[in-house]
Amino acid sequence: MGGMHIHREILFDDGSVWLARILRENHTSFDDRLSNQILLSECATLQWLQSVDGVPSPRVHGFGLRGDRQNNEVGDVAYMLIEKLPGRPFDTHIATKGQRNKVLSQWSAVQRIWSFLADKMTRTEDGSSWLSDRGYNGLHTGPFFLKHCDDKGDHLLVDDDYRITGVIDWTFARAVPAYEAFGPSLISADMDSLYSGRLGLSGADRLLGKEMANSNIKFSCFFKSDKMRRFIFGLGMGLGISREEVHNLAKCLLKTFGHDEMPDWSTLPAPTARFATCSVGDCNRPGVRGRSCPTCCQHLCAVHILPLRHTCPSSRDMDDATWEANLQAEIDSLLAQVNVAALEQRASHLRGGMTCTFIPGSRHSGAGDENALLMGCANYHARLRFADGVEWLARIPRTTGFGDVPLPLVDYLIRSEFATLHFLETIGHVPAPRAYDYGLFGDPANTIGVGYILEDAIPGQPFYASEATAEQKAHVYAQYAEILALLSKHPQPQACSLVPNDDGKRGVECGPIASDRFLTLGEYGPFDNSLAYFSSTADLRLDLIADGQLFPKYPKEAFVFYRLLRDRIGPVLASETSPLPLGSFFLKHVDDKGDHVLVDDNYNITAVIDWQFARFVPACEAFGPSLFTADLGCLYGGEAGLSADDGLFAASFAKAGHPKLAKIAGENDLARRFHLGLASGMSRQDVLRLTEAVLSLLGESVNDVEEWIEQEWHVLADTRRDKAEALTRDQNTE
Repeated sequence: MGGMHIHREILFDDGSVWLARILRENHTSFDDRLSNQILLSECATLQWLQSVDGVPSPRVHGFGLRGDRQNNEVGDVAYMLIEKLPGRPFDTHIATKGQRNKVLSQWSAVQRIWSFLADKMTRTEDGSSWLSDRGYNGLHTGPFFLKHCDDKGDHLLVDDDYRITGVIDWTFARAVPAYEAFGPSLISADMDSLYSGRLGLSGADRLLGKEMANSNIKFSCFFKSDKMRRFIFGLGMGLGISREEVHNLAKCLLKTFGHDEMPDWSTLPAPTARFATCSVGDCNRPGVRGRSCPTCCQHLCAVHILPLRHTCPSSRDMDDATWEANLQAEIDSLLAQVNVAALEQRASHLRGGMTCTFIPGSRHSGAGDENALLMGCANYHARLRFADGVEWLARIPRTTGFGDVPLPLVDYLIRSEFATLHFLETIGHVPAPRAYDYGLFGDPANTIGVGYILEDAIPGQPFYASEATAEQKAHVYAQYAEILALLSKHPQPQACSLVPNDDGKRGVECGPIASDRFLTLGEYGPFDNSLAYFSSTADLRLDLIADGQLFPKYPKEAFVFYRLLRDRIGPVLASETSPLPLGSFFLKHVDDKGDHVLVDDNYNITAVIDWQFARFVPACEAFGPSLFTADLGCLYGGEAGLSADDGLFAASFAKAGHPKLAKIAGENDLARRFHLGLASGMSRQDVLRLTEAVLSLLGESVNDVEEWIEQEWHVLADTRRDKAEALTRDQNTE
């Protein structure tokens, strides 16, 4: 499996093997029209390559398009049937210098073949010769040559002796000018030099250029400079790229083309990242995060999502039968992507060869059998039952429903949750699932077909405080207090989320903070101090509100609310004197409503689960009043102050001999209010009540909160405020 395709082998009785190359389909895929165009283009490229001697490429035997019910009997998938070529992908990272040189020498022979094909691929404007006696003038007029656009090395198949057996993965191939087709490319690049901004050709570039010159390829002159590679590469894919790498790449690109001075980035307007772009017509506004419509399958901006323009029923207005059918269709689609045999084989390998069976969850929360309660808002769960009775869970992100969360962010959440579970395992005595393995959507080596975490299946039922007696509740709180007390002994020096380190899957390190509990933020941070953490968290939402990506029904009220958090709550929280070590950050379960705790029949905690989004935060947030003990009616109703359960939990710390934590837990709920922010699905009236509650906690009483918001709105000196105001005008006029 690659980033865009799933492959399945088709074995014939005569021993020949084909591959079904199927375009992956999830919420980040291209639409059907573009997906079909991409597939047809690759088919045409492979068919054309059959006319070229000396280029070992797969033969196309057939294809099918999405939405073509008349001709595609396979179903609503885009696929091609191609010959499977022998060999394995060439990995430039593990190959020796000699092996790499051998492959590059053969690749130069392929380049030589391209250079003989000018007559086949020429696109001249006036029919005149594009070569001159003095050089290569007018190259923009042609000829054009076929270029593999993802030539990192793994597009080549090699045998055990590093002989090239095939050139594969021709998605996005195109005919380009000679200076791009025959200049330095990714296969001979030194990626460390490329990202660090070091100028010049690599040793592999020089070798490949020499081989091309020795083969009398007339375009080998283009290997004297890497200008074209720098230009085409730009900032690469931009996935996981650091700010320093962006700076280095930009600086090197400018120097390559003769500009020694870097611009002052602070003077340039920074565009706000978006999860999706509005699907309506030619609208280029960003989609509202988390509000893509599964009924009409459109991403909608802050203007087109309004009821006058978008009339599809919301999930809360959908009848039960339709909701059930949509949910089942999503599960079926997700399970269809899982390579069950590969998953069972992987789990069996991790347990020393013990065989296991994949058991999908029966339906959804509320189905009453042993395989129910296996799907939450963000993840689907299936069981892996081993021959000795041991059970694991396969925790799989829900990506087949129509949505807008980018797969790189989903992959980051997987990595971060795995690292968090490993951290909990290393400190001991925290009842949490042990994680054994993970796989990423964007990892070509992941043969399972989906992203996943393999972890212990732990018995128990979710804890709901409203259903427990006073004694049962006190028993659970006492145990949970001890868990938090243990976490208080293992701080980190930054506000961050954990990620696996470069040593492999068993070590962890600080990384960017992993989104938020509503999946409306990307990765951000880490931060060295509390004020930077609180300020940046609010600033991110202010950016998104002004850009129309959050709270489109009440952008003015939401903007003023988050400015209140940023300007007044954040500094108060950052300046509070903590009884714990200064500059320390502590692990926080972000979605700690109570159902993250599993209990047995005697209300003994068996596990704390669902560590997605976990992060290290200041002590006031980690150990202060939380959603776990909140009176949600008062919290959402705008009533400020602590609940009875907040006091009970603080007392649990005190009884267990943790007075410092008891002090933090018994203080005000400013940190909880900051953490909650504006939850998903709130009405404008909810926002007004929450604003009034925050003002009350600051000791400020207002007679008319709407009037207060209007006053604040008009005096805000913030360019984002102007952008938000322009958005409201667009909403009222379009």
